[in-house]
Amino acid sequence: MNLSTRLKQALSASSLKQKDLAKRIGVTPSAITQWKTGNIKQLEASNLLNIARELGINPEWLATGKGEMSSEKHALTVIQTSALDIENENIANSHVFIPELKVAPVQGTAIWDTNPAHQQAFDAEWAMKIHLNPTHCAWLSSPDRAMEPRIQEGDCMVVDYHDTQPQSNKVYVLATNGELAVRRIHVELNKSLSIRADSSDKKSYPDKEVAADQVHLVQIIGRVIAVSGGI
Repeated sequence: MNLSTRLKQALSASSLKQKDLAKRIGVTPSAITQWKTGNIKQLEASNLLNIARELGINPEWLATGKGEMSSEKHALTVIQTSALDIENENIANSHVFIPELKVAPVQGTAIWDTNPAHQQAFDAEWAMKIHLNPTHCAWLSSPDRAMEPRIQEGDCMVVDYHDTQPQSNKVYVLATNGELAVRRIHVELNKSLSIRADSSDKKSYPDKEVAADQVHLVQIIGRVIAVSGGI
């Protein structure tokens, strides 16, 4: 089964009409027609992820055919303590729980999903102060030393995956050639992007300049809003 067949199958199983899907993901209905007919063999990562999210399907299945088509949607506000098998029954009211963010390379891009089997508990009062919305946040371990000294390798980061519009001097989780990276973005006056590591080790973590007409190719998964506190 190829990409066009999987897309047609997912659309048929969905309540969304083709024109409504196009409107939601910001493309023309004719673009979706080309994807369905196979005139365009591959999807940009951003379009693939948006389609998967709107249709409620597994993005890896859409991209490669691996795994199951369906993907459960997870809205985490308060989870029953019995589900967590914990002794302190007050923790469900004093904490919010967010799932792990899983990112996997696929054909030079990256697909991601949340994993409710691995959750982290965060103090509810602290979460409110930093405007952490558990319905569109996930946690992720820092993959390397690129953002030291503020973010250490292995630190637990909170990522808002609805916040993908680049803002100057904010830290984002990116995918470059399918590889996960955490970098600080600067938006230049000419609308180009400067993607930088905080580390002074520029040999290992070189800065990258992205021209304005290439910005749409930068795959931003979400903004890092906290690392054991707000940043």
